[in-house]
Amino acid sequence: MKLLLSVIVSILAVCSVYAQPGTYPESLKQSASCSMSAVYMMNESVHGLLIVQRIFENDNQTLNKYVDLESQKINFYGNEDLPKNVFDDPDHWFYAVSPIDWYSNIQKRCGSSASSGLSATAGSKLRETRLLLDDINKMRFTIDDELRKRDLSKVDEINAVYKTLEQAAQQCDQLLALRNQLQAALPANTSRLKPDQLELVNNLNAVYKASEQLILAVRDDKEKIVKKQLSELQTAYKNFQMKRIAMTRTAHSTGANVELNFENIAKKTETLIQEAKAYLGDSPFDSKYAAYGRNYFYYNVKMLSLFNKYGKGIVYEMNQLFLLSGISYHGFLELPHYVKIIYPEKRLEVERSVVKTETVEELPETLRSRRVVNKQRLIVADGPECVLEISDNQEVDGDIISINYNGKWIIENYPLQKEAVKLPILLNTEGKNYLLLHAENQGTIPPNTILIRYKYEGRFKRVILNSTDKESEMIEIKPNIVKKG
Repeated sequence: MKLLLSVIVSILAVCSVYAQPGTYPESLKQSASCSMSAVYMMNESVHGLLIVQRIFENDNQTLNKYVDLESQKINFYGNEDLPKNVFDDPDHWFYAVSPIDWYSNIQKRCGSSASSGLSATAGSKLRETRLLLDDINKMRFTIDDELRKRDLSKVDEINAVYKTLEQAAQQCDQLLALRNQLQAALPANTSRLKPDQLELVNNLNAVYKASEQLILAVRDDKEKIVKKQLSELQTAYKNFQMKRIAMTRTAHSTGANVELNFENIAKKTETLIQEAKAYLGDSPFDSKYAAYGRNYFYYNVKMLSLFNKYGKGIVYEMNQLFLLSGISYHGFLELPHYVKIIYPEKRLEVERSVVKTETVEELPETLRSRRVVNKQRLIVADGPECVLEISDNQEVDGDIISINYNGKWIIENYPLQKEAVKLPILLNTEGKNYLLLHAENQGTIPPNTILIRYKYEGRFKRVILNSTDKESEMIEIKPNIVKKG
């Protein structure tokens, strides 16, 4: 067991995911306020999710091998190498205090009394999180069982496993929603702070919020918001540097040595700014993540390690600073990794799930540092639910494309074929809908061209989109909805 643990630790360390037990010592279970305990429970839940998320990545890659899609294994450990419950972890492989331990401690010490500092809403979100952790952990073994027991030579059996993987991805998304709701429900908790301590908290919070919103905008692949948040982070960071000496003096007033914490916050923020610029600049990224896409790589791999505890990122350093200086503030929440399901492209009969998106008010003018052009009349499709069939319009010449629907990348780095790949989408009845072609290359016969086939009034219609390395063509899509009199 010890040998196995050392192997896992070394693997996780290489992947920058291992947080050593004792980072938040067990003694905090009794000394931390109830709101601080809630923050630590959620942060350790986020840490556990990273471990499980990598299991789901492996499961997805394993399934893809059965449908003739090249598998690019990113991680090298499986369920058999981990505790039965990653979020419980009685042997302390990953935590000094596990998220389930934190929840039990909160139940004993804090209850539902308003005087504890936890609102009924916050308590409810912690209970939902506790139940969700069990569901996510069970999903590890559900998917394992399906990969073992189903006949993966049959398309319907393969589709069933993809559906289960999609459920796992939705569960992981739910943790982000609960994290956001908990953050909104926690009190500001600044009434007992001295004026200089309050100023320190406010300055750190400005860097934290700008960093958080920047990273979330990258997760959603919304360049316009990324640019806005990058500007806000640069302003907050400049102010942080200007006031750093005074803030250090405030934290030093209790005798704590926090200079290294401030130095690390500065370094990680500087690096985060550089990574945001690289994302906006469409810089090349790790080819292992080509199928997952740019925003997945920058969010999950690059940016969260600069923000979360496992990379001793911005949130970790700020929370450590509060602990060391004795400043009475509950601290900041980390951001969870997310699971993206990669579908096979070579076995076209494998079904994709219907893509749903938020309402779009404005059409993009640029995307991934390219000008967006809208040269054609819109597509009118039969009803809100439609299927777009995408194929190479000319000779198959090595074109590689990505397709964006309403701000969501629904295909990435796909080698165009003569045979069509079917993309089921749900059109929003309010706002706008658009489909955008992004050329990853131009093949041997420029430009990059796709044929889109769709149904209108029961008959197939066709439209062609072109894209170069300087501009991406977009077309609007409208559902044909018959109004009832």
